[in-house]
Amino acid sequence: MPYDYGYTYKDVGIAQSYAQIYANTLQWLRPGDLIRVDVNGDGIVDGSDRVASTGYQRSSPTTNFGLNIQMAWKGFDVSMLFQGTAGRKDYWITNFNTLNIPISRYASTVEHVNNPWTYNNRNALWPRLDLSSSNQAGSEFWLDNLSYIRMKNLMVGYTLPKQWTTRFFVDNLRIYYSTENLFTLTKFRGLDPEKTDRGDMYPLVNSHSFGITIGF
Repeated sequence: MPYDYGYTYKDVGIAQSYAQIYANTLQWLRPGDLIRVDVNGDGIVDGSDRVASTGYQRSSPTTNFGLNIQMAWKGFDVSMLFQGTAGRKDYWITNFNTLNIPISRYASTVEHVNNPWTYNNRNALWPRLDLSSSNQAGSEFWLDNLSYIRMKNLMVGYTLPKQWTTRFFVDNLRIYYSTENLFTLTKFRGLDPEKTDRGDMYPLVNSHSFGITIGF
């Protein structure tokens, strides 16, 4: 097996009713809990029902890639840097979406409070809150694909014609705009697919800058 491979419970999603719970292997659940799959069919859902996967790693991607594009036309220039990874999956479990209350439960926005399952919020992002929840044990529900493509840098510039700048004793004058981390394409539900620390919830910074380069 590869280093840090996936070893995960299968599940059928969040239980919406007791009828749905009773239709599966007995697991002492309540509506709002995750229903796990009895993979080996022994009538008990425990650690032996976890499934190993060799198709990805949890701690690091199997592939890193980048693409640098540069173009110029009639004084205009554009450069773009794309960067990304593939072959990594991990559990979307952070200090903000923990289901245990009240000790380790805290939120930064109203949405974090409203996301857990309730009878009035059946399309919730998370299972129900509980004093001691087992719903965050590693299962497919929390497993996210951390592959991504990110525009790391974009720069657009324009160099003024020399017949304009020489009047002011300037050999060249270039005006440019630059931005970092313009967008990220990913299926990850969290803030940044590169982050690994469940307590690091600072979002990726998107910066913009304008500048002028003058040559004499």
